[in-house]
Amino acid sequence: QSIIGIFLMGLLGAFAWQPVLIYAYILLLFPKETTFLEQKGKINTYLGLAIPAFFSLGFAYSFYKIYSATGLDGVAKALDIDQGQLPLNQDTAFIAMILTVITIFAYFYYLFRNPDLKNFNYFIQPKIAIGLVAILVLFFSVNQIHEYVSPQATVQTTQTNQTQTNTNQTQNTSAKKELDPASKLLKGIIDNPLGLSGRFYRGNALQYPLAFAVSHIVYYGPVFLLFMVFFKPISREIRKYGIGIVLIFFASTSFLLIPQSRTTIAIFPFIVFFTILVIDKYKWKNEYYWLLIGLTLVASKIWLSVEIDPKTGTMPMYFISCGNWMPEKWHYVQGFLALLVAGYFIKNYKELTTLPTDLQGVKDKPVTTKKAKK
Repeated sequence: QSIIGIFLMGLLGAFAWQPVLIYAYILLLFPKETTFLEQKGKINTYLGLAIPAFFSLGFAYSFYKIYSATGLDGVAKALDIDQGQLPLNQDTAFIAMILTVITIFAYFYYLFRNPDLKNFNYFIQPKIAIGLVAILVLFFSVNQIHEYVSPQATVQTTQTNQTQTNTNQTQNTSAKKELDPASKLLKGIIDNPLGLSGRFYRGNALQYPLAFAVSHIVYYGPVFLLFMVFFKPISREIRKYGIGIVLIFFASTSFLLIPQSRTTIAIFPFIVFFTILVIDKYKWKNEYYWLLIGLTLVASKIWLSVEIDPKTGTMPMYFISCGNWMPEKWHYVQGFLALLVAGYFIKNYKELTTLPTDLQGVKDKPVTTKKAKK
């Protein structure tokens, strides 16, 4: 709500974690007054299905293109998981792809539920249209600066890094020569402005079935599991806060598909905020809160030591909670336990999403600036 606050938020993001800069820019372009409009009707239903279908099938198509040309070996190589991360499990790659496509579809389906065509009027307003063009230019500029500055900074560290940097520079130079200006612009917009490449997040998403979901639940605790189970009512709260917040969750999609949960640290406060709104709205019984406290302590694994291996320098007990480094055994063990907890909340879903008697019949309204100030 405060322009100065949003500006400072963006300034912090510029020097810390770039997605925060993007979130601030979105909030400046789409303040609370730009409400997300919903309308029930055939056109709105079809549009609400077309948006998630476009992104989920696009993900599947990118996988198919690589697989049809080079097979699963080519997919594993193209996804280029490195830095000690575990390789793509080819035995479960197709299952992982299907579950990821379903997840993307469900996420966008509820996030953009029954969108009114009037929402698109926001994007053709001169101020916002110019702002969107400006942010694309900003992304491209940040990417280009990163390509030229980052190698020069890292080359001063060690001889090993210098050799690797020189190799990367050679590869980048050859790649730049092969790209035409339009492709280079597209690469600058998509590939690196968020500090992440398309193949990186696709590879991480497919490492194991629902690797990103298991990692986030283990890393953040049961609050992320609640976010997944109760995303339908949570998405309603998100839309009530305006199209800007909806776009922030949209911009975070690729990060949510990364099992390296630390990359979602910028969106996590939003996740907590809207999850708490829903829990508070339905006035859960105390037993559920005690359960959440216990699950949080269990997920924290506070009783485990890091246990650095003196021979290899690895931290096996630390890695059981770290996405791409998580051993396959621990992925399935922790995933099974998370599934049991999710099943418990799904079993009690109706009770947990029923309004108290005194609030039944009260119609939800968009959050306005006046209400926020009051």
